[in-house]
Amino acid sequence: MTGSFAEIPDRLRYLKRLGIDKALVTIAHWERKGVGVEEPDHWPPNEELGGLEEFKKLFSDEMHQEFPGYLMGFYNIYNDMYEDAPSFDLRRVIKNPDGSPMFGGYWHGGLCYIICPTQYMDLAEPHFQEYRQHLKLDAPLFDNFIHLKECYDPEHPLTRGQEREAKCAFLDHVVGHGWVTGVEFAADWATPHLHFVDGGVGLWAGLGAC
Repeated sequence: MTGSFAEIPDRLRYLKRLGIDKALVTIAHWERKGVGVEEPDHWPPNEELGGLEEFKKLFSDEMHQEFPGYLMGFYNIYNDMYEDAPSFDLRRVIKNPDGSPMFGGYWHGGLCYIICPTQYMDLAEPHFQEYRQHLKLDAPLFDNFIHLKECYDPEHPLTRGQEREAKCAFLDHVVGHGWVTGVEFAADWATPHLHFVDGGVGLWAGLGAC
């Protein structure tokens, strides 16, 4: 996301002038603090980009009427948890065999922990309620669904097979809202639960899944 929410319609009009009458539009970096900051707390949309009122216009009846062949969506991530997130809770993250929380790297928001997939629905459903209330959302895109890891937290232990099942159940839950649903990357076990995949499993992704 560069510029502001208000600039997006003109970009789509440019695509139409090029003869592109069907498109999947995925807005990234729209979150309250931007990507990689305060996740998994996305909502409400970033005020510096125009806030909720401008964001709502992108998912309005008027937009769907002007761009009938365009599906409007945006990027979501429930894999990462940062210490400055309002919902920060180490009880929700994957635990290593020694009981320590699993790290996911160091990004814009600082140290990132990996959320256990058993927690996805609890974290996401309040956002989904906001989406249904304010937006005519077509197609959300979620973080990659390649990596499978065991969780050793006694409150929500998971084998890799159980993690796969939890992730697929989450995707089915999203599809159940009537949304065209995709992920950033996907392995073969996830594809029956998806409408689209943003990226295939290439060398980098394949190595990460090993």
